[in-house]
Order: sequence, then structure tokens, then C-alpha cells
Amino acid sequence: MSQFPTLKDLSRRALFIARWDVLIERPERGFPTSLDEVVFRPGAIDALFYAGQAGWQLYLFGDEPQVPDGKQSYAQWQAIEAGILDRLRAQGVKITRSYAAVDRVGGVEGHDKESVYATPNTGVMHHARQNDGINLDDSWVVAADVESLISGWRAGCSTAGVALPRRRTRATWRRQTAGAHAVEGVRASRPLDMAGHAVGRCVRMPPNDRVAARVGDRRLATNNPVS
Repeated sequence: MSQFPTLKDLSRRALFIARWDVLIERPERGFPTSLDEVVFRPGAIDALFYAGQAGWQLYLFGDEPQVPDGKQSYAQWQAIEAGILDRLRAQGVKITRSYAAVDRVGGVEGHDKESVYATPNTGVMHHARQNDGINLDDSWVVAADVESLISGWRAGCSTAGVALPRRRTRATWRRQTAGAHAVEGVRASRPLDMAGHAVGRCVRMPPNDRVAARVGDRRLATNNPVS
């Protein structure tokens, strides 16, 4: 049997991209009220385009607490999400699925329940595995927040943490990510203006090379340790 992955195998790899702070700049209020407030981070769209061309399945995910908090209606969020996907599609970026956690216990009427898609749950990754045949062992989660990175770690994905320039210091980022390691080149010691670089690093990594991730006292075994 060939040691090289087949095209069919490659089509089952995924990049799970955190919507906010990785693909899109987070507005000051925490969520956009119109598409005019949706600003893509430099390099992110290009990186997703090339990842898609290389055969990766692309997923967006993230919590949208403004909906269960009653600060934005679900219909308003759906319109913004549709606009985001339209913009990406116009740039040649095909998103397989976009997941948004719009429910939480104690939320407003209609959204007062637990969401399996909320971080640090693993519902996003396992839904993709069950419905799209995604191989989570060969997939990556790219995020800037600890909850999303934990979701990826718990689901068995590799994880890449993106440091946020001007918002978090090196010490703050390392504390908030609870020791989760990012791929080389996107560590907190080298904060990025281009979140797309993190995606590019994931795409170029060999499928079986894993990044070490530690949450609390637990640590994943790895054959590609990151200092």
C-alpha cells in the first residue's frame, strides 16, 4: 500500500476556523450589527482560498452570545452570517458549513438551552465527522481563544493558536490559552498581523504531524513537539 495519502483521504481533512479574531476582526461591542462592521483580517481570505484549492474542507465556528443574551435577534445574526458567507464565496472560498452557538441555559425565550456547538464542547467537530466523513486526526482547529482550542484538543484535532497583536500581551495570551501550543511561527512570542499565516502553516504541515497541546494537567502525545 502506498505511504502517500490518496485524493479521497485528503478530501476528508478539515480546517475549523474560529470566526472571530482569526477570520474576522471582532467589533468593539463584541458582535456586528451590520455587514459594514464585518472586517476580514489581512491574509485570512487568501489563506482559506489556497487551503480550499489544496483539498481542505473549510468550516467556520464560534459562539454568538449576543443572541441568547437578547442583544441581537436570531434573524439579524442569520442575515449577517449569510453576508459573511456571500463575501467569502465571491472571493472563491467555499465554506462547507458554518456553525454558530446561539443557545445557552438561561438565555432568552427560544434560546434557553444548551448548545452542543458552544465551546469548549466538541459538537462542531463531531457533527462534521458524522455528516461529512471528516477525519479529525488529520484536521486542525485555528483559534485565538482558549475555549475554541480546548474544543479542538478534546475532539482529537491538532490546534493552532493565533496571538492577537495590540490586544493581548505575550504573558496574557499564554495564560489564557492554558498552555496550548501553537504551530511554529504563530506562537505568542511572534504576534501576527496576518491570521492567515496560521492557516498557511497548518496547510503545509504533514497530515500526521501533531502539535502538542496541554490543558491543565493533561498533555497530548506528539511526534512534532513545539518549543
